[in-house]
Order: sequence, then C-alpha cells, then structure tokens
Amino acid sequence: ECGQCECDAGWTGPACDCRDDVSQCLSPDGQICSGHGECVCGQCKRCEDGYSGQFCSECMTCPDKCQSLKACVECLAFKSGDLMETFNEKKHEHPDFCLENCDLLFKYKEKLSSRIPGDWVNCTLKNDSYCEYTFSYQLETWSKDGPEKVFLHLNEEKEKGVCPVIVQPDFFGIIIGIVGGIVAVGMLT
Repeated sequence: ECGQCECDAGWTGPACDCRDDVSQCLSPDGQICSGHGECVCGQCKRCEDGYSGQFCSECMTCPDKCQSLKACVECLAFKSGDLMETFNEKKHEHPDFCLENCDLLFKYKEKLSSRIPGDWVNCTLKNDSYCEYTFSYQLETWSKDGPEKVFLHLNEEKEKGVCPVIVQPDFFGIIIGIVGGIVAVGMLT
C-alpha cells in the first residue's frame, strides 16, 4: 500500500526498522518487561506508572520485597507479627494459619546460613521482641504471587535470630546505694 511499509518476517515498525524479537525484553524472572511495560524494538518502553529501568522492574514507590515478606516469615518462624494478631489456638493450626493468611505464596524452610546460595537476596529485620533475623529469597523466581522459596537463616547453633539479652536491674543494690548516699550526706552535715 502507498505510504505504508510491508515488513519482512521478523521486522516491524513504520519503517520496518525494529526487530520483532522480545528476547531482549525478558527480565530475569522470565517475563516480558517484568510484566510492567511493553517491548518495542527489543527494548522495554512505556513502563507502568512508578516503574522504570531496563526491564521496567525498578519501582521506588512500591513496597520493599523484604517488608512484604516480613509478616509471613515472622508468623512462620516466631509465631509473632501482624498475622498472628487474629490467631486463635482453638480454631487455627500453626503453620497452616500463616500460609493461608499470607498474601504471598512460597515454600518456607529453615537452613544453616552456610547452606543458602550466595546469589539469593538477604533480608535482615527485627521482630516484635527486637530479635534480629535474616531470611533469603531468590529474586529470579519472584512472580506476582511472591518468590518460589524463602529460607530463614539459622546460625551454627541452629538459632533463628540474635535476640538482645535483657538484664533485670539490681533493685536491692540500687536501694542500698541510695540509703548509703543519704547516710553519708547526713554524716557530713
């Protein structure tokens, strides 16, 4: 037709100058433009609002993936956190309750830190008891439902986290010190 190019197979665009190949637009998770944009001439273009980057995968306004997993991991690992607020021992079974109420779907395991693959994303957070814990997920397997697996790190003693040691104050010592101070001031005057 007059004014329109008829492209050969594998080419597209108004001037037939774009390869009709989406392989350059595949993000590490295997989706075209991470599911947040369009592949135009072998590049991710027209990213959805808030998304940017080579594969439309960067989102500064989106919730952090570690934070989105926090409630689920705390429920499974420590029986604490936001999900456990509605837990009733008479009605619910743990960990089924956590998995059913988590917005994300994944397999949860606890592993020694030394056995977790080095290319996984590590998240270090603190729970309600101020225990610092670390878990990992594989970014390449993250889909709209979440990652395929999440591993909670265990140290060599198979502990789930590092919790602060809370030392009760020595009230007797404090009282003796105050009384002693009062007596000393009284003897000096």
